[in-house]
Amino acid sequence: MAGAADIRSSLSGEATDPAGHYIAGADGAFVSEALTANGEVAYSNNNLNLLQSGSEETGKAAKLDISSQLGPFGIKAFGKRVGAKFLSIADAAPKQDVTEYGGGLSFRPGPLFGAQGNHNYEKYTLTGVVYENRSSTAKAGLTPERFPSLEYDYSKNDESNDPVTGDTITRTITRQSAETQYRLGFLSSALKATKEEWLSRSPSAEVTNYDRVNFGLATAGLEKITFTGNVELENRAEPSGDRPYRKTYNLNLSATPNKSYFVSTSIEYLDDSAQGIKNSTDISYRAEPAGFIRTEGKYVIQSLKEDFVTSETVSKQTGSFAIDLRPHNALRLKYLIKPNFTKLVRTNSLTFNNEQQQGEINLIPFSEVLLGLIYKVGHGFNIYRQDAPDYSIKDNTTDTDSTLYTVKMAPFRIFSTEFNYLLENGLTTQRITSEPLSYLNGSSAGKQINAIARTSLSERFSVDTRYTYQRSIQGTGETTANLLNTTSHTASLKGIWNVSDAWSFSLSGGYTRTTDNLLSTVTYTVTPGWGFIFRQGDRVRVDFDHTYSKSYDGAATEVTNYSLRGKYSVSDYVNVTLRAQREIGALPDYRLTDITGNIEINL
Repeated sequence: MAGAADIRSSLSGEATDPAGHYIAGADGAFVSEALTANGEVAYSNNNLNLLQSGSEETGKAAKLDISSQLGPFGIKAFGKRVGAKFLSIADAAPKQDVTEYGGGLSFRPGPLFGAQGNHNYEKYTLTGVVYENRSSTAKAGLTPERFPSLEYDYSKNDESNDPVTGDTITRTITRQSAETQYRLGFLSSALKATKEEWLSRSPSAEVTNYDRVNFGLATAGLEKITFTGNVELENRAEPSGDRPYRKTYNLNLSATPNKSYFVSTSIEYLDDSAQGIKNSTDISYRAEPAGFIRTEGKYVIQSLKEDFVTSETVSKQTGSFAIDLRPHNALRLKYLIKPNFTKLVRTNSLTFNNEQQQGEINLIPFSEVLLGLIYKVGHGFNIYRQDAPDYSIKDNTTDTDSTLYTVKMAPFRIFSTEFNYLLENGLTTQRITSEPLSYLNGSSAGKQINAIARTSLSERFSVDTRYTYQRSIQGTGETTANLLNTTSHTASLKGIWNVSDAWSFSLSGGYTRTTDNLLSTVTYTVTPGWGFIFRQGDRVRVDFDHTYSKSYDGAATEVTNYSLRGKYSVSDYVNVTLRAQREIGALPDYRLTDITGNIEINL
């Protein structure tokens, strides 16, 4: 490490100090007829700089859960302690210096009556803020066999500091509710009343009260039709003296007369005295009237307020409709349309649009040949939101289309090929000024050719080859390629040799030539690689892969990757898994190492 420290000190500019972090832990469980206990302990070591002594931080953590059932009585307790220096791996903002404990008691002498109570305490530090919370709950339920059930819930939460914003507060939330449920034939109903009190003591003494009533009705036991309905009324008493209200209505209905047809609808209506009225309608269907035709679709309409220069009511509508035709075993046709737009109700005009359409044709003239064509088109725009009151000026537009031609052939059992030819085009406009109104035009185009061949030379040896050609251009104004103009050719080859049931070896190689026609540079990249798999029944498996990538000329980079994955079944109850990855880069120089291990114990 002394040599590494000398190298680190000789580097100019910014450099990242090497760091290390590992966690070791163990867990256990005890199970008997009267008692169940689960425990965990863990130790963490985080070294912020491997080249400097005294930079280590160590921490400990422990957890214990106990539960027991003694006749009609149930008892549970738990405790958790995480040290201030314990640090989890890959957690950017962990809870630290955690203390948690709690317990509960339940009583159920029979199916008619049950009750339980719990109390929990939690204290921890998160991003420098100390949180301390207490919660208590109590519940009792009466469930007679042929009469409505009755349940009462009580909870009290004491919170210090807001769990979302971290603001300093002292708040107590008390909640009480009573609910009754009853089923008569195929109808099930529920009625629930809730009362909440939010008492804030700091930074100011404030009380907010909530009163809610909820009634729901649903079908039960019907196969071909289902129905659910719900009404919730809420009144709120705020510290300012305001009395806002909220009314919510929900309706869901679906029908499946047989396996070939399905339809459903969902309606929600919200009346909020503070936020206004919102409503949503959702309709979906599926139909297969004959064996050669199938269609399905979904459409959603939402009415709500959006902010422009002024607050405006808009209608957001999205959908998806597809039809699949198979008039012959050798022919398949498919069409898909996905509307997506926002309409300003006051002017009955669109403020946003993003419509996508796709058509697909597959033809199988012979059992070994498939011909395919996919055509996609898209249209979209956004309205300039400062253009009050008409909102007729478009801020930007986008129009795209693409065509994919596919040919798949398998003339022999050991040989198959695939050819893909993709053409893409795009046109855009972006508003520059409003007075006078002017736009900047843009365009893009792409072409890609793929040729793939898969060969099984024998039961133990196979070879896959691939060639890709890609051309991409992008421009603005009258110039079609002043932003992007690249051409690339890629060829790759991979061979797999299954030597035996225990050993498999692979050898791969790739070559890419990329030309940047704007910078007049050419980059060559080679990517050789190899790997193996070792198996020993179901007990041992080891996978290893090594790849090397180097680019020349235009952009010089060099990357080497090693990947090792191993699994060992010590017994039917214990499995050990190890994963190691290392990446070495040059230009710029860097090293990345990731090692993880896991011991799994099945009791």
